[in-house]
Amino acid sequence: MKVYLRFFLLVALGLTLFVAMSCSSDDKPTTPNFENVSPYLWDYDHVLWFDLDYDYADKLGNTRAWIWFTVKGIDTEATLTINNVDVPMAYCDSYTKGRIYFADTYVELNTNQPVSYKITKNPGANEKLYRGTIEVGQLPDEVDGPTAQFIETNNYAPNWTIIGDIDPNFQLIEAAIHGDEQIKYYTRQVPGSERNHLLYSTFWQELLPVEEFSFYVNAITYKMRNSNKVLTVGVSYDGYEWWNFGKDNGQSRKLNVARVMETINQDLQK
Repeated sequence: MKVYLRFFLLVALGLTLFVAMSCSSDDKPTTPNFENVSPYLWDYDHVLWFDLDYDYADKLGNTRAWIWFTVKGIDTEATLTINNVDVPMAYCDSYTKGRIYFADTYVELNTNQPVSYKITKNPGANEKLYRGTIEVGQLPDEVDGPTAQFIETNNYAPNWTIIGDIDPNFQLIEAAIHGDEQIKYYTRQVPGSERNHLLYSTFWQELLPVEEFSFYVNAITYKMRNSNKVLTVGVSYDGYEWWNFGKDNGQSRKLNVARVMETINQDLQK
């Protein structure tokens, strides 16, 4: 499931990057607004993205991180090192102003410890190095939940927890409701401190009987580094799914990266 979702994510990202625009703000980012997504995408010099998968953790902070990063510039090459270990890139795609690199294997991390990175652009005589440290609290902790059961005639009011002491920058709520051969989507950005949400049943009344329902919580952190040349982004997530034949589970689903990046880009230009 995760392999398929990563592949779909990269395909969607590749298709949308052709409308990329540049970001030049030196201001400290404010909280983005995911409820008003612009038609533009990002074009940072470098984006270093950590998709955190805590499902396999055996103690607090341990996670598998699926990593990809971008390099602005035509016909550029780049290498990535995380915690002094080279990260081999098994996938590379191009967009109009650069390249997207994706590691087809995970990196073991502990988000209770600093994470160092080094991006080497154009290795060799004309190379440029971008080094930095992602401090504790700058990657989101594990999301656990939501816990509520879906009943199509009732409001949906789930709770969840974040395993750790530091709130993310913000959280993105995403829900989808299928029924009557239609689908409705629900997206809300909420503060990083919130641990509950209310979705009114009137939102899906015209779709009754509901065939499928999903609700996901995405904890997101980001920060500009290296004189705004590198943007690091971290996301952890958990969710709930319901089908009309009575099964449910809490498996995780990848966040739409394009949505995240275009919204952060919009915010950084303020």
